[in-house]
Amino acid sequence: MNEEILLAAEYRKHAKALRAAAKFDREAKTSLILKRIAEDFEQMARALEGADGSGKLADETMRKLPP
Repeated sequence: MNEEILLAAEYRKHAKALRAAAKFDREAKTSLILKRIAEDFEQMARALEGADGSGKLADETMRKLPP
């Protein structure tokens, strides 16, 4: 497996965790910031997937990673 795909999967994992944290944050401003950071991780993941050129989705790779 390509390192870029693995890193993209990790970025998506972080984005998912940040979105979950944003749901439970009572401060609207903090929640918005967490969502924006999550989107940044998603953008980095998409960029890595494009750089990889394999066409594999990070979601598929993420299932193979240990928790």
